[in-house]
Amino acid sequence: MREFKVVVLGSGGVGKSALTVQFVSNKFMEKYDPTIEDFYRKEIE
Repeated sequence: MREFKVVVLGSGGVGKSALTVQFVSNKFMEKYDPTIEDFYRKEIE
């Protein structure tokens, strides 16, 4: 299986974490603590 790394960049408070969490877990989080740095992993077939 090929592996790709994706980096999400942008200004603070624009929804980078919300978008990433929604993609990885298929859930939308309305409230969460501000993120400094996080790593997520998802397998796609």
